[in-house]
This record gives sequence, C-alpha cells and structure tokens, in this order.
Amino acid sequence: MVESTKNKKTVKKVSAEVVKENKTTKKVTTDKSETKKLDTKDTTKVLKTKPIKESESSKKTTKKSDSKTKSAKVSKNNEIDTKIEKLVEELPKTTKKKPTVDKLADVKTEKVTKKSEKNDKIEIKEEKLAHKSSDNHTHKKSTSTSMWTKCTFLKYTFLDVAQLYKNFFHWNFSKITIMLWSIVLWFLSIIPIIILFFVYSFFSDVSMMELLKWMITGSLLNDFVWNTIMMLIVAIFYVVYSYSNILLINVNNSYLDKSSLPVKQNEYFKFKKIVKYFNLSIINFLILLIPFLSFAILIWLLFLFSGSLNEVYEMVSNNPFNYFSILSLIFLALSWALLVYLFYRVIFSFFVFSDNTYDHTNAKIITYIKESFNKTRKISKFFKFLLILVIFIAITVPFKFVWMAIKQNVQMFTDYSIYKNLNEDQKEYVDSTNPYYYEKLVLELQSFDDKTIANKLKINEVYLILFTILNFLFLNGLFLMIYTSFYKRELQ
Repeated sequence: MVESTKNKKTVKKVSAEVVKENKTTKKVTTDKSETKKLDTKDTTKVLKTKPIKESESSKKTTKKSDSKTKSAKVSKNNEIDTKIEKLVEELPKTTKKKPTVDKLADVKTEKVTKKSEKNDKIEIKEEKLAHKSSDNHTHKKSTSTSMWTKCTFLKYTFLDVAQLYKNFFHWNFSKITIMLWSIVLWFLSIIPIIILFFVYSFFSDVSMMELLKWMITGSLLNDFVWNTIMMLIVAIFYVVYSYSNILLINVNNSYLDKSSLPVKQNEYFKFKKIVKYFNLSIINFLILLIPFLSFAILIWLLFLFSGSLNEVYEMVSNNPFNYFSILSLIFLALSWALLVYLFYRVIFSFFVFSDNTYDHTNAKIITYIKESFNKTRKISKFFKFLLILVIFIAITVPFKFVWMAIKQNVQMFTDYSIYKNLNEDQKEYVDSTNPYYYEKLVLELQSFDDKTIANKLKINEVYLILFTILNFLFLNGLFLMIYTSFYKRELQ
C-alpha cells in the first residue's frame, strides 16, 4: 500500500512537469510568434528601404530557427514518453510485491507473538533468578507446585471428587432413592419364586408358616435344587443392585458437567437397557474368571509334575520353602496381577455403556467391551489409574479399619453373651466347631460381669450405627466417582 501511494505521487509529479513543460513550450511559441510578427514588421520596413536579397536571407534564418524549435519539442516529448513508459513498467512490479491486508495482519500478529515470546522468556529468566536467590523454604514450595502441575490428573481427580461434597444433599438423596429402587425391583423380580411357594402351599397340607420356615432353611427341597434357587435369587439381586451403579454414574456425569441430574429423570425403568446391562455384566464376569482358571491350571500342572497329593503334603510340611510353595506363590501373585489388569481393561465398558455420546440403539454388547479395551490400551494410563486408587485407598483405610474393629467388637460381645448362656453339652458342641475362637473369647472376657458386657455391647452398637451412617454419607460411591473422573479426563 505504501509503495503504491509513492508511485501515484511520482506519476502526479511527472504529469505536473509535463504540464509545466507544455506551458513553457506554449510561451516559447507565443514569444516566437511575437518575434515573427516583429520580424515581419521589421522586414516590411526593410523591404521598403533595403533591396530584395536581404529579405531572402531573413527568411532562411527564420526557417532554421523554426526547425530547431520543432526538433527541441520532439526531443522533449520523446524524453517525457520514455519516463512515463518506465513508470508504467515499474507499476505492475510494485503491485505484484504489494502485500494484502491478511499478510499485513499476519505480519502484525507475528510481531506481537515475537514480542510476547520475548517477554515470556524475560519473565522466565527473572523467575529462575528469583528462585535461585530465594530461601530453601520457598524453593521447596516451588518444587512442590511444579510437581503438582506435572500431576494434573491427580488435581482434577480431587476437584471432581469435591463435586460430590458440593452437591452433598442431592448426592445422598439420589443414593437413597436408587437403593430403595433396587430393593423394590429385586423384590418384583423374585415374585415368580414367591408365587411358586404360595401355589405349593395352597395345594398341599403344609401351612404357610411352615412353608416360610422351610423356604428360609432350605429343608423343603433337596440341596441341589435349593442351592440353584438361592443362586438365582442372589444373581437377580446382584444384577439389580449393580445396575444402581449405572444410575449413580449418570448422577456423577451431571456433576462433572456442572449440573445436577433430577431424581425423576434417571434411567430407572428402561428395561431394555437393564437386560443389555445384565448380558454385559455376565460377559465381564466370565472375562474376570480367566485369572482364577489360569491359576487352577498352573497348580494342576504343578501337582502333576510334583507327584501325588501325599507327596506334595510331605514336601510342604518338611520344608516350607520348597519349589512347590514358591512357584504356587508366584502363580498366585501373577493371577492377582492379571485380575487387576483385566479389571482395569473391562470396568470402563460400563462407563461406555452409560455414555450418552454413543448411539446405543443398534450397539452390540461386544462393542462396549472392545471400546473399553481400545481406550485402556496405553500402559501409562494403567499406572495413573493404580496411583489414583492407591492414594484414595490410603485416605479411606483408617476409617475402614475403625469401622471393622467396631464390627468385630460387637460380634465378640454378642457371641460371648450367647456362649455364656449355653449349657455344658451345647458348649462342648460349639467348642468342637471352632475351639480356638471360643477359647480366646473366654480368656479375654471372663473377667467382666454381665452388666459391663451388656453396656459395652450397647456402646459398640451405637458406634457401629454411627460409622455405618457416616460411611454411607461420605464414602459410599466415592470410588465410583473416581472411575467416572478417570474415564472423563483420561479415556473419553
């Protein structure tokens, strides 16, 4: 743009010069015409006085002067034309080199970025000098903050967990409603089994109370049929209760999106999704059986290599540090490591299943598992996941230990109070079942009377109720939020 304006100015100057030269040429011509007029007047006077020869010589001189002026005009015009042609030739060259508005903007942004980079470098140098000149205490703080910035995934995990406690009342209200929903749905799912027992009682001589007793104890049917029915009931309860985790994942996703999911809008009665979840959980359960099956196969091969069962027992009893015990421990450790790794690869299929960004209408169950394996293929993410779990387990373990100790105290006091009220024959039978446990109870609690034992039992029961409520309010669903945060931040 600047060069084009300069060229325009030069063209204007040249045109002004041309105009001036034309004016000068006009003046010259007018002067010459006046001179011609004067010459003619003079010549007329001379003609009157002088002879004809002198008039002819004056004509020749005028002709020569006219030819000189014409040649001067032509030469000046040629010079002007050449100048204009040079300027015209130079104009397209300058227009080709003329930068556009976008290029000028890019140049300006480049200059600004270079200046900002220089300023950043200067600031970094100043910060380094400040860190070097600071005390050891400030140096430790700076190193800790730099480590914290490197472990950003830990920072965001803590911030996501804090969302639970920001939405404390909504979170616990959602947990209570989901728990009640799972119990009601489980009861509705075992209604066919209950109807079967009612029909049997109606057509038989057995009373309803006896039937319920037999139902609880399992004495109505043989062991195989009763165990299969109980396993079916437990499986139904597991599926219904574990589907509540999907509902909690939906709540956690709403917290991470800076909102809170209304309780009525959760996916309680989408039975197609519940059936699909049931199939997905079965496949994942079969995948997680692989480490146990591999451990069993390895132990079986080790038995075949070592000999019979009696020989292995003698070898282990004589020398506890033999090759069989060492290899079995190694196989056990490898199977547990494989179980943890497979759990990490499989568990996020449930989060893909609850992710609304996927089209779940025509999706097959195996696609969720494949997607989970694809997202968790990097080994670095596995170690990040382990680090997060270890940190949060270390935070929650003290509370869990106290809770378990209170449970153990309640169990001990109740068992001792029952054991103390038994007769001698019943005590001998109980001692035969578990002699070490009851001997320990008697040695620890025989010095206390019945009132102190009853008081301690009541106090521990109150503590147990209090810690159970605190566990439900503050820790139940915590690790599910950790998995949700990891899926959102690292895998999605």
